[in-house]
Amino acid sequence: MPPHAEHAPPRLDPHALLASVVTFLTPVPLPVTLDTEWSAREAWATVRPVLAELGVTLRLTSVWTEGLYASGRRNHWSFAFDLVEVRAVGSAQLSLRQEEPGGSVHAAVGVNLRPWITPGSVAHVLAEGGAVPASVVELMNRAVPGLGEGVLDLDRQGGFSWSELSRRWSERPGLPQAWPDSTTAYEAFRRKGVDFEADAEDKTELTARIGPSGVPGWELLPSFPARRFLSFDDLARADDG
Repeated sequence: MPPHAEHAPPRLDPHALLASVVTFLTPVPLPVTLDTEWSAREAWATVRPVLAELGVTLRLTSVWTEGLYASGRRNHWSFAFDLVEVRAVGSAQLSLRQEEPGGSVHAAVGVNLRPWITPGSVAHVLAEGGAVPASVVELMNRAVPGLGEGVLDLDRQGGFSWSELSRRWSERPGLPQAWPDSTTAYEAFRRKGVDFEADAEDKTELTARIGPSGVPGWELLPSFPARRFLSFDDLARADDG
């Protein structure tokens, strides 16, 4: 059973986190009057102070939600992040709810934390010089064609060293501090011809992440004929224009 604390984020013990999973749920205070749908940056402004209580440097890696949008706002947002000093990863979910029309709005932040390299994972096996089981390679190939073969190539080359994993961790990209809000992305995708109402039943997912060639942007999937990706630079230019 993973360690669990309710209503208060724990002060992290790096050694404990490297060997376990930590989860907690905490309510957050809100203004008396508040909309039940927020933009991504409004949601992050509430989630970030909760995570700051962990006492570890944060590196935000992605933001996402799914469903029909009201001008780029939703009542549920998720965030993925790195805890830099302890080499752990986490996710946080902000949920807003209203008990009755015109009633009080309640918000809660749920957080899950785990080691970046989970004991027994493929990366851990490679770092320890072990062999990845054929059944695992087959599953990886089914999930992403060629992924398992790539792991086998690494295995033949001796896997990863811990120093190599450390370098990869230090170079992991995060979203820039001033990332464009979901409202900006929503309007930009609409100008590109996306009809959000027509695709409401498809549970379209909107994600801010590091995209092709390391470029950060907002991505729309999978409701439309193909994934749509707009870089943050594209969005900034759209805002200026």
